[in-house]
Amino acid sequence: MILLLMSIISDFFKNILIS
Repeated sequence: MILLLMSIISDFFKNILIS
């Protein structure tokens, strides 16, 4: 569960950096 959350957060930050 925690790993999934970390993965989602990581992806979220990637989208911010890409934008």
